[in-house]
Amino acid sequence: MPFSLRILCWNINEGAGGLDKIAEQIRKKSPDIVLLNEIREKRMPWDVDQTPYLSQKTGLKYYKFGETVMTGITGWKGVSILSRYPLGVTTMHPVMRGSQPTTFGTLEATIRINSVDHRVFSTRFAPLHKPGSPAYDPNAANDNVAGHQQAINLVRRIPPRVPVIFGGDFNANQSSEQMRQFAASSGLTDVFSERPDPEVNNPDERIDCIFYRGSYKVNQMEQRAPWTDGVSDHAWVFAELLSTETSECVQIRSQIAKYREEIRLLQESKNSLNPRDRIDRQEILQINKDIASLGTKIRGLEERAASLGCG
Repeated sequence: MPFSLRILCWNINEGAGGLDKIAEQIRKKSPDIVLLNEIREKRMPWDVDQTPYLSQKTGLKYYKFGETVMTGITGWKGVSILSRYPLGVTTMHPVMRGSQPTTFGTLEATIRINSVDHRVFSTRFAPLHKPGSPAYDPNAANDNVAGHQQAINLVRRIPPRVPVIFGGDFNANQSSEQMRQFAASSGLTDVFSERPDPEVNNPDERIDCIFYRGSYKVNQMEQRAPWTDGVSDHAWVFAELLSTETSECVQIRSQIAKYREEIRLLQESKNSLNPRDRIDRQEILQINKDIASLGTKIRGLEERAASLGCG
């Protein structure tokens, strides 16, 4: 049975419509990874910290919050990642205006999925309000363009074989120059372009998106505004990706991961030994031989994987 990866991204409007309703919608889609933006952290003492709250309510126990803007006594607003899989290294990338950070940015995490490290991004870029609007910011257009360019740069520095998931509120419609540039230059695929949701009436007006690359195909894509009672001013976006790798590729990758773990344990054992002790020296020599043997096996498997075109 093909391996599937279920992803949901959502601008939750600071949870104003009710965190329990938001959690309910997330649970209904049973995602493996959730990319959230306009989410709050460290609110007033009598309020909740939204990222761990939604983690607990959805059963996605691994999470990370990335702060983008301080909102006075009410705390931080930012972006989050919830995951069924443990999170590795995480980095917050603020969009810059010259030498100063703006109040927008992208949270990056490494997540090992099916024995493969994926790079996962949750983002929100500057909104584009019309002149005369109370929220109008004359710098927003440049900030939005800078965010898209930063996103391109973040993706392009990642080795080509590493799978990428990039989702969030881009705050630019599909025909905008910055979005077209991102689609053309990032090397990522918009899940909507591969499997459009027929219930989306104005596809060009989409500003919340999920992009990906890797050995996957889009099996399902939906974009829904589930309530009319103000749970959020954005629809969630959902995609189910199916792995296109062969079973042999999966087995090879699993075996490589096993050998690397064995090497790690051998290194730990080696580090505990005293090279000045005669018996320990003999054990160190044997460990070195075992590590070299495992390294040879890994290289052989990597060559086999390359010949099969494994991702």
